Amino acid sequence: MDDLAEAVIAAREMAAEARRVPEFKGRLAAEEEERHWGRLASCCAGDAARLVLVTQTRFAGHPLLEEGIRLREELQGHFERAHARHTELRRKGIRISFN
Repeated sequence: MDDLAEAVIAAREMAAEARRVPEFKGRLAAEEEERHWGRLASCCAGDAARLVLVTQTRFAGHPLLEEGIRLREELQGHFERAHARHTELRRKGIRISFN
């Protein structure tokens, strides 16, 4: 198995996880949600970065090249969504009191 095949397999798993919409309930829901989106953003960014291999000429004509390109774009979109949600939750969580 070559580097691109390994990267595509990892990206498939991450993309499947990113497509699921979790439900947060209970008293720790806000903290769990913030952790979830932060971890998801980090993992998607990492796997998308790993797929930079699709730009290398040694993988031209590789059977997984098209899928790798598609997964890289999908993971980048998931990263942007997760990062935005994580940032929003972090901002809501900061409370400054001058009393």
